[in-house]
Amino acid sequence: MPRLVAAPSDMPVNAARAQRVIAATTRTEVLHYLLNQPSSTINEIIAGSGFGRETVRAALEELEQTYVSGSLERGKRRGRHVTFTVDRSTLASDLGALTAYLLG
Repeated sequence: MPRLVAAPSDMPVNAARAQRVIAATTRTEVLHYLLNQPSSTINEIIAGSGFGRETVRAALEELEQTYVSGSLERGKRRGRHVTFTVDRSTLASDLGALTAYLLG
């Protein structure tokens, strides 16, 4: 497994956040699915992405720290219908910052 390396010190925080999220294929594909199928449940994401439940769950857990939100708070979801959506504005802003950093 590749070793994670910290973002360069001159990389803006929002650019580093975007880079970290898109560095993993699973997170990128879950984001892609949710951007095209907003308000999806975990079962819909699993069916649409082809990833297993634990893989999607782990990706969502990481994505909820940045660009994805659930319709119910963590800890109040057990047995409940939860949908997930992407904060497009923040994602676009962070990807723009990453692009600006890369292009110098």
